[in-house]
Amino acid sequence: MPDFIDSPVLSPVSVPPALAAIEGVVPFEAKYHAYLSDESRLTGWADSLSFPTSTAHVAEIVKACCQAQIPLICQGSRTGITGAGVPMGGHVMVLEQLNLIRVLAYVEETETQQATLLLTVAPGLSLAALNAELESGFAHLIENDVVGDAAALRAVNETKWFWPPDPSEAQASIGGIVSNNAGGICGHRYGRAGQHVAGLEWVDADGQVWSIHRGEYVFHDHTCQTPMGDMLSFDPRALGLSANADLVDVLVGGEGMLGVITGITLALQPAPVCRWAIVAFFHQDTDAAAFADSLKTDILDARYSHPLVALEYLDSSMLAAMTLQRVHMTTLQSLPLFPAGSQAALYLELHHHDVDAVENWCETLLMRLMEAGIEEDAMWAAMDESEYARLRQLRLLAPEVSNALRLQRAMSSSSGDPAVSMSLKIATDLKIEGSFSETLQRYKSHLYHPSNGTERVAYTLFGHALDNHLHLNLLPDNSEAQQLAVKAILHELVQQAADVKLNAEKKSTALACLPQSLSVEHGIGKLKAAAILPHLPAAYHDAYRQLKAAFDPHGVFNPHNRLQAYDCFVVNPPLTHAGSHSDAERHATCLYE
Repeated sequence: MPDFIDSPVLSPVSVPPALAAIEGVVPFEAKYHAYLSDESRLTGWADSLSFPTSTAHVAEIVKACCQAQIPLICQGSRTGITGAGVPMGGHVMVLEQLNLIRVLAYVEETETQQATLLLTVAPGLSLAALNAELESGFAHLIENDVVGDAAALRAVNETKWFWPPDPSEAQASIGGIVSNNAGGICGHRYGRAGQHVAGLEWVDADGQVWSIHRGEYVFHDHTCQTPMGDMLSFDPRALGLSANADLVDVLVGGEGMLGVITGITLALQPAPVCRWAIVAFFHQDTDAAAFADSLKTDILDARYSHPLVALEYLDSSMLAAMTLQRVHMTTLQSLPLFPAGSQAALYLELHHHDVDAVENWCETLLMRLMEAGIEEDAMWAAMDESEYARLRQLRLLAPEVSNALRLQRAMSSSSGDPAVSMSLKIATDLKIEGSFSETLQRYKSHLYHPSNGTERVAYTLFGHALDNHLHLNLLPDNSEAQQLAVKAILHELVQQAADVKLNAEKKSTALACLPQSLSVEHGIGKLKAAAILPHLPAAYHDAYRQLKAAFDPHGVFNPHNRLQAYDCFVVNPPLTHAGSHSDAERHATCLYE
């Protein structure tokens, strides 16, 4: 196993002969060290890397890697937190230069579907760049005359559009978002990325380029043909999908294991006319959870008739971390100071096409908060676009603050305790059945020693209250005690989430939903594999074996993702050079070969 510490590559290695003649492939050396890790700080090693500039370039590299059995790891912006894009040897393909927006097409409204604007983008395009283009009304596309047909141009001129997925990390690549099937703050209303993907282009193991559109390849009676001619034969419900799942939905969330995505067709929606936000601070986390549950009860039977699209929870650890980082982050400084004694906060976001509807709901929510004992100075409200954008940063900054806290702990210990300076960030991504109050209590019960009430591991906690979907960021040091504590917490939480799911529903139904409950939008990657994979049903593993056989028969696409036996805390002696691990070791524990 590789050392996860940020240790330097001691010397460059030669490009593998199979890749040596390909333009742009370079040997790995110290200056590329940033491409060995992601936001989790898990760090691997590599032999070579490339920055392809076209689909043809990608195909050439993929074909050579597959013929020579060289592991191939794709990267976007490296904002992931499960180590999915961290190489464990082989070739790193960085897709950040594939960042163009290609073409627009307009799809007329039908009886079953609202009007949609289709936008094809390259995988390296960042969410921030996409949103900037949408905010500008496609100014760049219009200027370069690549809008598409007349209907698309008319739709662009008459309507403001948006892509609903909104992960907190604005620099995340669209390819990475799709590969993890992320959702974001408003996922309860709009769903996850895959629901807003109309088609995919990818390069297969033979270097062939394929393109499919939603509706072309669909499961019927547990079978689905692939464009390559293979026949998949499994129940897609084993992957947490519907019985009649589209092949697009099967490929979304693949974490780089099924090919290299080179084009993504996004289904845009008309943007809401108004977006407002409210933040309420509570003296007790139990009061915040109870208020969240009361709102969930009210909207349960009216999911799409109300403007509340997000209800986000931040606990005392998150508020304390933000207070600590305020001096370093100008965005936090633009917000008022938190009210004294705040132990939890709820961020509420409202979208609608009717300003009056949002205004009425906002007044109702503020009144209910006051009835719940929240003082006026403990409520913030944003009722115009600029204030909304500013207030939204409170929730968007939560992951960045967690990363900054980890880094600050490491820097403060750089001359003291070396264990802290080598710390990882381990994040859970669970959805637990029940009330939000019950979910919060379950988390807390695992985070503190029952004997004295102290933290088992430093952490931050925030997430989506409407879905009981919390993001727990564990910030351990590298001591043995902390390693054991993190492993225990991960396994305890996953076990509890699985048990609650099984008890809440019929076993067959619950098993089908487990993949969507144990890893909702961050992927499994490498860091969560040992905790999650043993709890997934045999049908899940059988389905992925079939997918790997069909889409990756050579076993080279990100072969170390979703390993059964991966231990993120194993530390090996320093490597003599980047390629010192054998192909046999690289593949020894791969679950789907």
